[in-house]
Amino acid sequence: MENLVYDPEIIEKRKKKLVKYLRQILCILPYRIISLDTSKMLLTYFSVSGLDILNKLDQLPHTNQDIINWIYNHLISENIRGIESGSCGFRGSTTLVVDQNKNVQNHEYDCSHLTMTFSALNALLTLGDDLSRLNKRAILKSIQALQLPDGSITATNQDGENDVRFLYSTCCVCYILDDWSYIDTEKAFEFIHSCLTYEGAFGQIPGAEAHGGSTFCAVASLFLMNKLICLSDKEIHCLKQWCLNRQQNGFNGRVNKPTDSCYSFWIGATLKLLDILHFTNYDDNINYIFETFDDITGGFSKWPGFSPDPLHTYMGICALSLVNFSNLKKIHPALVISEDAYQKLKIIHENWKN
Repeated sequence: MENLVYDPEIIEKRKKKLVKYLRQILCILPYRIISLDTSKMLLTYFSVSGLDILNKLDQLPHTNQDIINWIYNHLISENIRGIESGSCGFRGSTTLVVDQNKNVQNHEYDCSHLTMTFSALNALLTLGDDLSRLNKRAILKSIQALQLPDGSITATNQDGENDVRFLYSTCCVCYILDDWSYIDTEKAFEFIHSCLTYEGAFGQIPGAEAHGGSTFCAVASLFLMNKLICLSDKEIHCLKQWCLNRQQNGFNGRVNKPTDSCYSFWIGATLKLLDILHFTNYDDNINYIFETFDDITGGFSKWPGFSPDPLHTYMGICALSLVNFSNLKKIHPALVISEDAYQKLKIIHENWKN
């Protein structure tokens, strides 16, 4: 039976559906995901970068500059306690903004979130912004205030969670801003290493079960800090083995769990960083990802027959890029942006040095 996944006409139709879905996220949220309204920055990153990887950035529903200005409206550059309090960076939305001066903290509960700061920076790079409007020191001093004695980092200054997800966001921000001097990278490595389990991969916190998303966050963080070499040969071998064993047709995120389209990225990108993605079955992976595609609305879902959502849609696009599907732009597997956006970042870094 012919595999229609690779039919050029079907590929083009599905790309158009994906573009339509991502454009909608930038205009109005579908009712099924309206609860994500407070995380609009994350959704903007998924949509903008998704269109970029699809080679459709010219089909944004707004101008690049309008979106850039909207993103900067979420930046807190000054706060009511001083820049050391951990508030500076990007908000997820303007839900708690009550003052016309959006770039100043409005009240004690108005604060940035590390994942939203990472998302905003990636979206700005993708849109071609030069990051000149950032107060880099304010952001970095806030991150410094969020690092805990064990090396982990909280997402906000509101005593929230601290695990490898937010350490990953921190590593991305420090890498993009080209400054590691505000965090203790040795302590950060120790925390990540403490999350390594007997199974060979990483949990979200010390003592937790090995998990595909946590493993990506840990490995990508080590990659960005140039500390993958600090793992022993045995640890790297066990890590590779655990990740390779996650493939069924697509990938699962834990032992004895069902496949899920997002793990085609989380595990796929980890394998790419470990330089062994080529040992997986690309065709089986691609076929599973498209089993989760919604031919009516566009977008990818967690499992076949379920409603699509922005996260699984973006992860699906990135996963397809990793296996070189249909002329999609290549991505940077640790920063999770297109190689084009990464090249823009390298130019910015050179300009900062000069």
